[in-house]
Amino acid sequence: MQPSFSYAFAALLGTLQCVLGQNIDASPQLLAELDYGTFQGAYSKEFNISYWQKIPFAAPPIGVNRFRGPQPPIPVTESPYNSSQFFDMCPQRTVNGSEDCLYLGLYSRPWTEDQPLKPVIVTFYGGGFVQGSGYFTLPPTGFPYNTNVPPPSDMIFAYPTLNVSSASDMVIVYPNYRTNAFGFLPGKLIDEDPFSDLNPGLLDQEAALKWTKTNIAKFGGNPDDITIWGQSAGGGSVLAQTIGRSGKKNLFRRAMANSPFWPKVYHYDSPEAEALYDELVNRTGCAGPDSLSCLKGLELKTIRNASLKISGLLKYTTSYFNWAPVIDGKFLTESLTEATSSIKIERAFAMHNTHEGESFIPASLQGAANETAFDKWLRGFLPNLSECEIAAVKKHYPAEGATETIDYDSTWVRAGLVYRDNVLSCPAYWFTNAASQGYFGEYSLTPSLHASDTFWWNRINATQLRRPSYYRGYAGAIASFLMKGDPNELKLTPEDVASVPIVQDGSEWVINGNGFDTADAKRLASRCAFWRKTSARVPVSHRSFFLKVLSDKQARGMVYSEFESMKTLYSIDPQFVPRPIACGNYKNDPNKYYYLCSFHDMTEEIKDRNQFVSKLSNIHTKHTSPNGKFGFHMTTFAGNLPQYSAWESSWEAFFAKSMRQALDLEIQKQGPSKELDALSMRLFAKVIPRLLRPLESGGRKLKPALVHGDLWHANAGWEVAVGRPLVFDACCLYAHHEYELGQWKAVNNKFGKAYIEAYVNHAEVSEPKKDFEDRLTLYRLRFDTHVSALFGGKEVEGHERFREQVIEVMRGLVTKFAP
Repeated sequence: MQPSFSYAFAALLGTLQCVLGQNIDASPQLLAELDYGTFQGAYSKEFNISYWQKIPFAAPPIGVNRFRGPQPPIPVTESPYNSSQFFDMCPQRTVNGSEDCLYLGLYSRPWTEDQPLKPVIVTFYGGGFVQGSGYFTLPPTGFPYNTNVPPPSDMIFAYPTLNVSSASDMVIVYPNYRTNAFGFLPGKLIDEDPFSDLNPGLLDQEAALKWTKTNIAKFGGNPDDITIWGQSAGGGSVLAQTIGRSGKKNLFRRAMANSPFWPKVYHYDSPEAEALYDELVNRTGCAGPDSLSCLKGLELKTIRNASLKISGLLKYTTSYFNWAPVIDGKFLTESLTEATSSIKIERAFAMHNTHEGESFIPASLQGAANETAFDKWLRGFLPNLSECEIAAVKKHYPAEGATETIDYDSTWVRAGLVYRDNVLSCPAYWFTNAASQGYFGEYSLTPSLHASDTFWWNRINATQLRRPSYYRGYAGAIASFLMKGDPNELKLTPEDVASVPIVQDGSEWVINGNGFDTADAKRLASRCAFWRKTSARVPVSHRSFFLKVLSDKQARGMVYSEFESMKTLYSIDPQFVPRPIACGNYKNDPNKYYYLCSFHDMTEEIKDRNQFVSKLSNIHTKHTSPNGKFGFHMTTFAGNLPQYSAWESSWEAFFAKSMRQALDLEIQKQGPSKELDALSMRLFAKVIPRLLRPLESGGRKLKPALVHGDLWHANAGWEVAVGRPLVFDACCLYAHHEYELGQWKAVNNKFGKAYIEAYVNHAEVSEPKKDFEDRLTLYRLRFDTHVSALFGGKEVEGHERFREQVIEVMRGLVTKFAP
């Protein structure tokens, strides 16, 4: 998601690394004896903190355990284990992280066994399910600094909520959990593998909760008084843990979520989930029959780098970062809308921000001021909604409208509200309404973007000194809930200042420029009821699907040819072709066949010629046939005509047979021609051997390269949203790589000379180079002949010109090489 302070705890606390020095004491009283080892804690006199910075709560998820749910921690051999040390984040970003990352930190004020056990807070970090860390220097995030007055402004903590009152006396637990592909790789192959699990990131969180429930009493925490808390994806994690296992875990009593990020959650084996798996295996070079084993054997950085790139593919959609929980049938058994209709938790508190949806919509909408711009964005954002549902969206979000807290008349705010309610606010609202007693609030203090409310509880700053009412009112309400399950019980503001209402009474708490207030939540309830009703049709992204249906007598061969061709290209460069999904025939009409692939909004004009030819040459030069021969493993079709594809050891032999088949089809369609017969005899006898035999003689060898097979301008385009070229409608062959360019010499092909010149800057011209242009003319003749066969025939007006073009090109070659 957009930058969120909640997943930057370690950075926020880095300035405090120098304050401990000689004030740290590894006290013998701070020994925690657990089933798998004894752990030495430490004490800071400076901050009056007892802490264990590093405790393993699961075995390292490495080797065969990559993508597997957490396994029991390995018994420690060091006795006692020094817990005052650094632990790394799980793999993320570009250079950070280790797979040996399933550790947690634990902090509290000093406690002895004769004192009462304390409430426990388990915090999950945010970061869009793609990044974050549970490690902190001292004093730790959320630690209850023992004063009612904020420290100087240069003292930076996270979660000063817990510093707001000396009554905030808790045990704080910060676990790591796996993110991005390491924590949320979906797909049927993951589910079927006995050493892999779906949603291991959520299972890490669950393991940390089980560890806390089992062991926290050894550290002064009450195992029967555990609250979970998180912001952004950390808040989404809270929602997942609340509904996980159908809500029957009994690992915590209460839950709080700030701006919970809940992207579209699909079933683990849905087309969208399978596409994500395919995207990773293709980007890492693991496409093939044993892709999962390949992924488990790769270097960490290969998966991490591919995962990072995938994270940026679906920006400004209901998925945003791609990586997220899936419905797996075991931990998550149903959608959030379904679960929150039936599951009840004891107490819940959630906050959302007025303008936070604006952090996730295209910047181009900021200057838009008309219905057309909004309509175009809306239909791209929610392409599966019917016209009736689109009209309903516009009714709930009119061009000039009002919410619980603001009036608006801008397209930017309007679109932001649609996104906010869909992904952040309504999940928070459903979550609190699922509680026996729920509390719900809205942060509307300017700018009220995503994570802007963390200003009051994520770090100490000078504004909290200047505006203590906001600090004590907001942070105090959160602290009260974490301690007591009621944001009002330990209220720090005067009685006449609005308290947090119970959401089931129809109101929400509001923090705005005038202080604290309440607002009627009926409008929000109505909007969220609409989104609950339509949730099944809210997509993961702009991505729709393209369906081609054929009933020609060659339909079966055509769709299977295209599927196999596109699948082969996709396995090499998934960013250059639409993802092929399926092909087959209709059960109710066996003679009707379909080809299904991902849909991409494209223009015909290639915006970057160099990028296009670079990608094409990469396919040509870096991928050869599986058996070293020319051809393809099945007959492929260009249009509705088959092309020769049997395996041949020689390119000259393959091309001659391909040319002969094309010529025979052309004569069948256009009729006999004495001139064509005479020219073709000399073509096969003299021209083809003269131009192609030197490629494979005199010590030269020709590598069979994968070619698209029908790459003219109508089978390529430019994807507008991403800014990249795409090719489609392939009929692949393993051929001489220059063969692809022959079609570009045709009169009506827009690629032409400029593209050929750009291409040879990326792929070397074959020897003898002096024959390059003539070879391309020969290859062009093959394509011209096919076109004449495809579009010729007396029933086609102007069919003669296709035959005339073939004769003209063939005559030129024969005149030059076989006079």
